[in-house]
Amino acid sequence: MKKTHIFLIVSLIYCLTYRANAQINCPSPDGRYDAFNKNHFTLGAGPTFLYGDINDRKSNIGVGVQAKYDRKIWKGILIGAEFQLGNLKTEEALKDTLTEDMSEGVPDPARRVNNFYKSISLNLTIHPFHYFTGSIWDRNETVGARLLNGFYVGAGVGVVLNDYQSLYIDSSPRTDGVKTEDPQGNLTYQEYVYSPIAPVINTGLVFPFTSTDLYYQNKGVWSAVANAQMSFSTNDLLDGYNPTIEGNISNDVYTFYTLGLRYSF
Repeated sequence: MKKTHIFLIVSLIYCLTYRANAQINCPSPDGRYDAFNKNHFTLGAGPTFLYGDINDRKSNIGVGVQAKYDRKIWKGILIGAEFQLGNLKTEEALKDTLTEDMSEGVPDPARRVNNFYKSISLNLTIHPFHYFTGSIWDRNETVGARLLNGFYVGAGVGVVLNDYQSLYIDSSPRTDGVKTEDPQGNLTYQEYVYSPIAPVINTGLVFPFTSTDLYYQNKGVWSAVANAQMSFSTNDLLDGYNPTIEGNISNDVYTFYTLGLRYSF
């Protein structure tokens, strides 16, 4: 074989190998690949707000933390799992009302709950503006483009383990829910109750504060994350109450607002 032929073959192999490696981090014609990493791990914290059978909205603020993992399965589409730990709490003001076992003019004792909850959910997250951009986290991407590409919406399903640290109960139907009566006739309540949550709705914004050029160096990227979440219970027991005397027809809901950090790799 002539030296010229050998040189051409070696050159062709080198070019093909180099081109194949170069394509790993480049956008494909169908948009499946971009510089937005496949794996995303998020830690966040913020206030919780419980909306249940107690109408007082001045004392329904708790606090929670979250840990979430997402994986990109297609451009703009991520699936993930989220774990939360925190408390859901509320307390009503005293009111002069009449119940079945109290005389008129005597105020009802204030119902109150402190629910040290844990939850896990599975979520689908969509970055809608990723579909209108040729490349995400490109070296020349503007701040405005990053803000748009960082916007997302999501939905999921999950379950909450309610762990009632304190819960007021009495013999009135207004405290019906998880209360029970022991063999001695004393009122008590179940401390642990599960609440399925569906849907779990999310919306938020991700913005990288480290250089996305790190992606092209096979290194991780750090981002700030702001998220708003609303979780709908299917059994009306997030606050421990399911009263029969108030015409109760709505299940409990809680919202969770977080600021956090995301590591993408």
